[in-house]
Amino acid sequence: MSFILGLSIHACGSGARDNAATTDSATLPSSALPTDPDSAGAARARIGVVFDPSRVRPGDSIAGLVVRQIAAARAIDSSLVGSITFNGQLKLAGRTVPHPEADASDAACFEADSASAARLPRWAGDRRRAWFCFSNATAANRSLGPSWQERRAHVVIADFVINRGLTDQVNSARFVGLGDSVVGASRDPDRMLERAAREIVAFLNGKIAFDKIPLADTVVLYLSPEGGGTRAAFARESLRTPSRWAVRSGRQSYSFVPPATLTKLTAKSGRHFNCAEYALASRFPDLAKLPHVGVKLEPETTGSCLQTWNATFVFDTIERSPRLVAAVYDQWEW
Repeated sequence: MSFILGLSIHACGSGARDNAATTDSATLPSSALPTDPDSAGAARARIGVVFDPSRVRPGDSIAGLVVRQIAAARAIDSSLVGSITFNGQLKLAGRTVPHPEADASDAACFEADSASAARLPRWAGDRRRAWFCFSNATAANRSLGPSWQERRAHVVIADFVINRGLTDQVNSARFVGLGDSVVGASRDPDRMLERAAREIVAFLNGKIAFDKIPLADTVVLYLSPEGGGTRAAFARESLRTPSRWAVRSGRQSYSFVPPATLTKLTAKSGRHFNCAEYALASRFPDLAKLPHVGVKLEPETTGSCLQTWNATFVFDTIERSPRLVAAVYDQWEW
């Protein structure tokens, strides 16, 4: 099978128009119209959730996944090339496939079937087949068997990466599990997520070390719409101290560190707090598609919900080691 990227080459006219020799293409029979030499690639370029990389930024949602980071630049032919990394899980059907390079025999690769390919993000202009290799090949091969033995499978993936170039660059993803098995891997996924949220609050309060909290490589911090709706993406290492967990909106900087006087914590999976309890979709519909935990901190003796501190922590997956990909700060006074 071929993994060569098809490119369309368009010739430019001289600029002077010869009316006697020029015929409007609309008057030509269909058999005389120019054809795309890579018709199969042109058809594949339309399969999936096509996005324009020039308009995407961290925190955006595409095909139910949240953009962690993106880098795009113009190539010699003026097309956009680069890479984009997503947070979130996808369940795909398809088959294991061998890597086309002979020296990549240890790779574990997978090609989504037509139905699953239609649900994958697709970089505009990308004509490649919907295949990728697993970043954790050993774990994938352990469950799927060696990819050179092609077989049908249903997989759960995370950390999907599109590497878009003018060469045979390969997309990647992290193998999470087979089919629906991962969702059932924990007997109480809500409790697992709530525990992760409590650990993050403990870090912000200075009670546990940074290396004890589950963060993705990039975390996007949000202010609620009433607070300005600002968001900012941070590399994991830049969040090593609680004071760095802050977002600027206008002339003011908002810290995600809760007041030390608020010691009573409530964590609820699938919800969002702002004085009262809400669905996160009422604030951020795209983030609501990912696993999330609403956290409320209040004094031991509470006279009003107006005394509370509220945040929602959004994770990339409901597997055994969920990682924080976003946090929303929402306060009643906004």
